[in-house]
Amino acid sequence: MNDENLSQKYTVKSIPLDGAGIKQNIEHANKDDGLLTILTNQEQRVVFIYGSTDNIYLGSVKGFFNHNFQDPVTLEGNNRRIARNHYPLLIVVYGPDIDISYKELVSDLFLELDSDTHHIKQHKSKRVILSHSNDFEVATNPNLIRKRDNWQKFVGRDNKDLSIHYPEILDAIWHKLYKNGHGYVNCATSNGIKNTLLQKYSPSISLDSQQTDIIKDICFIHTKNDHVIFGGAGTGKTLLMLHAADQISKNLDETTYLVTQGNCSAEFKELVQKTGNGEIKLDSLIQFTAKIADQLLYGTLRKPFVDTVFIDEAHNLPSFKKEQYGKTSSGFRLRAWEYRPKDDTKENKPKMAANLRQLFNAPPTDSEEEQCAKIEDYIDFLEFLKDNGYINRIILCYDEDQWVYSGSIARIEKFHTTSNPAIAMYHGHEFQTHRLYNQYRILSESGKNDKGTDFVTGIRTFLQLEPQKTEFRKDTFQHCEFNGAHIWRECDNPSYFGIVDSIAELFDYVNSMYEKHPGSHNRVVAGYARHWDKKHIDPTLSEEDKLAQKVWFDTTPRNKGDKRQGWAWNDKQEGFIFDEALEDRHREQVASIFSVQGIDLNYVGVIIADDIHYDNSTGTIVGVPENYKHRLGIIPKKLQKTDPNRFYSEFNKQIRGIYYTLMTRGINGVRFYFMDDDLKQHFLEFMGIHQPPFLHE
Repeated sequence: MNDENLSQKYTVKSIPLDGAGIKQNIEHANKDDGLLTILTNQEQRVVFIYGSTDNIYLGSVKGFFNHNFQDPVTLEGNNRRIARNHYPLLIVVYGPDIDISYKELVSDLFLELDSDTHHIKQHKSKRVILSHSNDFEVATNPNLIRKRDNWQKFVGRDNKDLSIHYPEILDAIWHKLYKNGHGYVNCATSNGIKNTLLQKYSPSISLDSQQTDIIKDICFIHTKNDHVIFGGAGTGKTLLMLHAADQISKNLDETTYLVTQGNCSAEFKELVQKTGNGEIKLDSLIQFTAKIADQLLYGTLRKPFVDTVFIDEAHNLPSFKKEQYGKTSSGFRLRAWEYRPKDDTKENKPKMAANLRQLFNAPPTDSEEEQCAKIEDYIDFLEFLKDNGYINRIILCYDEDQWVYSGSIARIEKFHTTSNPAIAMYHGHEFQTHRLYNQYRILSESGKNDKGTDFVTGIRTFLQLEPQKTEFRKDTFQHCEFNGAHIWRECDNPSYFGIVDSIAELFDYVNSMYEKHPGSHNRVVAGYARHWDKKHIDPTLSEEDKLAQKVWFDTTPRNKGDKRQGWAWNDKQEGFIFDEALEDRHREQVASIFSVQGIDLNYVGVIIADDIHYDNSTGTIVGVPENYKHRLGIIPKKLQKTDPNRFYSEFNKQIRGIYYTLMTRGINGVRFYFMDDDLKQHFLEFMGIHQPPFLHE
């Protein structure tokens, strides 16, 4: 991270020092940016690091310079032997967030340096001085702290308690020490910082033995095979993918491409860069396809384009069959993109707009025409690229019950097992098969995830995605909090699970938990049970005002029809969770399935809306087509007339899959609000939950 790309909420500066005074060094290095003014501001919190080849000095103070331009080190009367000319580097960190997090920053950076520093020739550990600073001054007697055997590689702080910019600040300081630190640190990224950055996006940062074995198989045993990793929500598919891509890039010297389908590809790309995997390419599915489709038609795509391609959320890859989900009827989610080869200098030659269906109707060469005719979906397309030398192997992360589009591959086709349980077939393509069972997303307030697998199994069984006799412990559900706003605000360890009586209480929950844990990512989520179509909104409004229109209102008896309080859908998808500048605004909006799929959230409120219902006469959970408002995502409507049994069977599974995804997003806590009374009653009975009588309507 360099100075030009830093967040506006904090700044990290590195200043080389020589024998001259600190003031003169700063003036020389930063002539026009006003750094001296900032460092003399007695209200500005500054974290400072003096670095040398032997030790570093860490501290924090309000007002780096006093009125005589003496810096904090020179004020340490008992440590004048630590002369400033022994420190050739000064790093200063300042900004609004520093006032909140400097203590953790100082102590954790010390642990990082103490554990990751290299050894000098005598094989002795380098020394680190840690200042015992308080909120207002630097202590006069800092302690000399030597390396101990029990120092941990990283601080395992729960990601919900990380200050918003803490990982980035820590990473920026480390980068400065690596770049300008005269050999103090000898790697671009610390393992501990890498894990801290991962914690922002994933509750699990370490691999279990099964995941480690899968990575070994992918990276060192079946290195020429395609692989599919089956796993339910929260089983660590994405984390495994990141680690495997890192191993391939570093150890096999192969090019690697990560293709995401969630709505945080920009954040994941930044994460990959910051965690030392700069050789790994990462794009959304649309971006990845846009880089290859037109080049195939022009015949300019190089062979190989990339060695290994990882596809996250592969169950939602699109089908290219006609009448399957509107956006794929043209071949892909975007109708077209434009591309002009670099060697095309003719101004009158138009840009070519291509989609994948056009590609298959007009193959790049005659020899590939027969293969193109067999391409029915995106997995076929990937195998087509492999067969023709554009990529060398394919690795898919897959959960057949999480598909949310009617044209998703997982709805239409299935992987088929063979006599060899380690092999699965897809349209004649062979994949090495791996299965993940342990669940790592769901944690209690105490940080334990021992009940997570039971929670996910319970949700799947309730939604009839598993046989009704499937065994799981119901403790997590039976420790249910009803309402309980005072508990959320006052109790240190509220229950993981709860049920509320209104949408307003869901927002109260996620906001209360954000106040307690300002680094947490919390949202109210819902299925697609309300219109997003702008034709239902006043056309004279601006685009921003249209998106801000309230479409969700409570339907409880006491406030049914009250339009004074309502909530809008999420006004963006990419960045809806991690755009910190809009955090307060987005936390007051309802997130659709398309904005949160594949993303871990800390605290979640789930609107279980009127597009899902429990049919008492049949004992089944069914979808309600007339209340499902995603026009392009529903099962083809003509199937409702030609084959109604198939239509309802597939639509029911789609709705169950959507709510399975939404109900398993929460790491630290979740609250449900049921719109359908029959479904709520069935849930209570199914889970053995006894609702207090005074809470009944």
